[in-house]
Amino acid sequence: MAALGRTSAAALVAWLALFQSCLIGVDLVGGYYDAGDNVKFGLPMAFMITTLSWSAIAYKNELHSAGELENVYAALRWGTDYFLKCASRKNKLFVQVGDRNEDHKCWVRPENMKAPRTVLQINETVPGTEITAETSAAMAASSIVFRSVDQPYACRLINKAKSLFKFAKKNEGTYDGECPFYCSFSGNLLDHKLDPLWEPKPKPKLN
Repeated sequence: MAALGRTSAAALVAWLALFQSCLIGVDLVGGYYDAGDNVKFGLPMAFMITTLSWSAIAYKNELHSAGELENVYAALRWGTDYFLKCASRKNKLFVQVGDRNEDHKCWVRPENMKAPRTVLQINETVPGTEITAETSAAMAASSIVFRSVDQPYACRLINKAKSLFKFAKKNEGTYDGECPFYCSFSGNLLDHKLDPLWEPKPKPKLN
């Protein structure tokens, strides 16, 4: 995945994303492109952030010794900042930017892309348990990583993770908007059950 707008050299790309954001009234600058094209799919991006968080937790000492821990923090925050924007509206989650079919036909620099920047969302009438729960899991997992680095940010992530998980349970249903590229062949059960594993458990009471 490629980061969108991380450097000054990508100012034009960020401007294009911001222009699209103005059309829908939400800032969706940031996040990661899918593979070598310029579409942002919510499901694989959320899985990537969840997995990277897991790596940061399991191999924190090794990453620190290799001098890469700060880079991992930066990569995670770039993804979670984007997800916070996507989930900034109540009972709504923006899950895709770009036309999944037209974009895959056009492998060009983001500065030259001309494919429609279609924005798709999950809401109370369009369910998407898989994407919503996986995004929640990404935020919950990342919150664990940031507990010792940025406590207020970690709290913000876990609070949003909880609200998204409630939204996923309340509006159950499979979302196939990313097919034929990222289809849910097993339904919404796996992502639905994965998210609670990352949420903090109450500490046992001491006698």
